[in-house]
Amino acid sequence: MATKGQRSMGLLTVREATMGTNKNAMGSFVLHNDMWELRSGTNPGAMLWSMKRKTDEEKKKRDLGWCWRG
Repeated sequence: MATKGQRSMGLLTVREATMGTNKNAMGSFVLHNDMWELRSGTNPGAMLWSMKRKTDEEKKKRDLGWCWRG
């Protein structure tokens, strides 16, 4: 159930991962957006802030949103 601009390729969407629908996801999923990555061990608070900040920056560039790469 990805929202507009989100593409799920067998991975959790950003919304699903950050809302904690799967508690294991916070430390296991890997997000690739160009060279930007989040891996296990990242502070959840910083992760949420970074995702929101990155999303807002991409919207300003008229980007469609997150692009998941398998």
